[in-house]
Formats: sequence, C-alpha cells, structure tokens
Amino acid sequence: MANPEIHLNDFMVATGYMDNAVAKAEAYLTQVLKKGTGMKTMDQLRNYKYHHTKWSCLDDLPPTSHVIRLHKRRACFATHQMVSLLSSCEPLDPKEFGFELIGNLLVPNEKRENRTKAIQRLTEYTPKASLSFVLTASTMPVGDRTTQKYSLKQGPPQETALETW
Repeated sequence: MANPEIHLNDFMVATGYMDNAVAKAEAYLTQVLKKGTGMKTMDQLRNYKYHHTKWSCLDDLPPTSHVIRLHKRRACFATHQMVSLLSSCEPLDPKEFGFELIGNLLVPNEKRENRTKAIQRLTEYTPKASLSFVLTASTMPVGDRTTQKYSLKQGPPQETALETW
C-alpha cells in the first residue's frame, strides 16, 4: 500500500500550501506506480523505468512532471473541495487550479503559454542551425464547442514564425 495518510497529512493547510500539496501528490503517485522506492517525482520514475526495463518504449513510460502539472493542480483542487466540504474554510478560485469557466461548466484549461514555453525549452537545448519547427493549429467542431489540435513538425528554417491562437 502507498500509505496516502502520510502524503495527505496537513493537506493544503500550511504556508505555501499549493507547492507543498502538488509535491506531496506527485510523491504519492510515484509510490502508487512504483512502491518502495525513494523517488519523489514523475521525472525520476520515468528515468528509472527507461533504464531498468528490457523493452522500453516512450509510450510505456509515465508522463513527465511538467506534463501532469495542471492535472496535479486540478486533483489538489478536487481533494481540497472534498476534504473541506463541511468546514468553514475560504473557498478556492478554480481558475488558479487549471480550470476555466465556460458557460456554467468548469473545464480543464491547457494554457497557450505552456505550449510556447515547451517549444522554447526544446529549442534551447538543441543546436539552432539543425533545428527548425513549425507549429500549426487547426480548429475542429466537437459537439457545441470547438477544440484546437496542435502539431509541431520539423520544417524549413524561417526568419519569423506566425502563431495564430
């Protein structure tokens, strides 16, 4: 057992609660996926699984810590709502936890700047002369809403890139 009571002790009650809660949630999740290790982050677990499995495929690896960041924030928000349902604590703003309000629904939000930052980090660690990417977005209807599909493809070097969001 991964002992959730250890990881949820003083959940979101101390100063700097958000960073602390997200770190504890990630540590708990790594223990659920690989019990008995001292790993605290998904990045550590991903690295371990990549180096210690016979046939490691990228699709079989757990997500990186950055990829699940908004998911962890939304999970912390939901857990806080359940834990504090009958108490008189101050309500949290869902927008600070990775949600956006569309109509009367709270919908998970994937912020545009996260994609842009990921692309910037990718280009920082590779030689500029050998790397050029083109980010394209297409809008497609899904029921009564529209969703955007993004693709990142290696393309010819360009002086300027145009992003339309």
